[in-house]
Amino acid sequence: MKKVTVYWSEITEAFELSTTGADYYLDTENGRLLLVMEESQDNLNKVYREHYDPDNPDSFDIEAALAKSDLHDWEKTMVAEAHIVEQSSGSRVIIIPDQSSHESYVEMENFIRTMKNGRLQDRLWDAIQQRKPFSRFRHAIQQNPDDLQRWYDYKDEQMKKRTLAWLEDIDNVEIELDYGTPPPRE
Repeated sequence: MKKVTVYWSEITEAFELSTTGADYYLDTENGRLLLVMEESQDNLNKVYREHYDPDNPDSFDIEAALAKSDLHDWEKTMVAEAHIVEQSSGSRVIIIPDQSSHESYVEMENFIRTMKNGRLQDRLWDAIQQRKPFSRFRHAIQQNPDDLQRWYDYKDEQMKKRTLAWLEDIDNVEIELDYGTPPPRE
């Protein structure tokens, strides 16, 4: 079984920030996290249209194609990551899952069950049963700074549990977590 090092700060950030229009992937070959945004994918498709020969796919060199492009260096890095994902999805790279709105809703319900302040607990139950439950919940919890901090701590703890459970479920790769500062990106 292959062993890779993953930086805790990066993986938790990826779990926290995965959103529509931006996906994070774990590269199981080296433990790096890859970010693919819609714009990066669009730029990759442009590079493919300009430099990829479907009759001779083995001749395609992403680095040479990017060297000829007019993209900024940071964009080239993002396009190169999108290319890795495109070529390796399902084998070498694994998408980091988004938290669904249903999961977020259940998280709010579970938090409300932990409340000791019955009055605020009732307001939160009422808030999530109305239209726009997430914004109503946020508005209600913001009225009490101590409980707002408890909510942030609770969400952070749930995200950590979700992250660890996901990492444990990865097949054929042993993940070693590094809690230090990750090296700068190239």
